[in-house]
Amino acid sequence: MSARYRVTSLDSIEALPGPGSLRWLPVRHELGIGAFGTNAYDLACWHALYGTAAEARTLLERAIELGGDEVRAQAQNDPDLASLRDGEAPA
Repeated sequence: MSARYRVTSLDSIEALPGPGSLRWLPVRHELGIGAFGTNAYDLACWHALYGTAAEARTLLERAIELGGDEVRAQAQNDPDLASLRDGEAPA
């Protein structure tokens, strides 16, 4: 496994108290994810699979603005975004 990736289970993350009886699992903190573009990229994938292509493209463009060439390269091969490519690299 590459040093850039880390795998964990939700059971191994210490829960923090949330509002009422809810509990919060700080997954992003546990995995060292600090980029805001992560959410935009994940939402772009969801919209490409289940939502609208226009919304997926908008979110992907934002994720690329925030994450740069590394995000663009990932998007070019991500099977979740295949519906956006139509034979061309996304965004």
